[in-house]
Amino acid sequence: AQRIQNKQRKLELQTTKTAYLTMLGMFLNQNLNEQTMLEKPAGLVLDNDIRRPELNYLDAKIKGNQLQEATIRNKAIPKLSVFAQLGFGNPNPLNFLNASLSPFAIGGLRATWNFNTLLFNKNDIHLLRNENNMLAVQKEVFLFNIKQQMLQQNQEIHKDTDWQDKMV
Repeated sequence: AQRIQNKQRKLELQTTKTAYLTMLGMFLNQNLNEQTMLEKPAGLVLDNDIRRPELNYLDAKIKGNQLQEATIRNKAIPKLSVFAQLGFGNPNPLNFLNASLSPFAIGGLRATWNFNTLLFNKNDIHLLRNENNMLAVQKEVFLFNIKQQMLQQNQEIHKDTDWQDKMV
């Protein structure tokens, strides 16, 4: 009775092996048969770098907020400009008592400063910094969760490879 069960088990394993080889051949686009020798792959190299698009998105949001803060600060800086005007006038625009045609030149430095920006920018900058802090916390939580998942997956991989090594 034991021999019959062993023969049945052997036949079952051979048909399973044939089915798996056929499926593998379909994935590889090759013709595999029972004489095909499969080799065990080299040790698994795990990459612990985290390269996720979510991190790029959060970094871009933080950088955008920093640029927006710099723009707000630049609006509060006084603006300086230089002007000049040259011409001829009759009477002389600089001396109305002189009734002859004469050249004139006017030049100067102009400074403009919007004081409203000084009063209202503090709140905007405070809001942007709060948003950056929230994004930094969100990024930290995301990285923590990803590292936890990677740790669990690495433990599963090591458990499976240890089990395979014990079976061989």
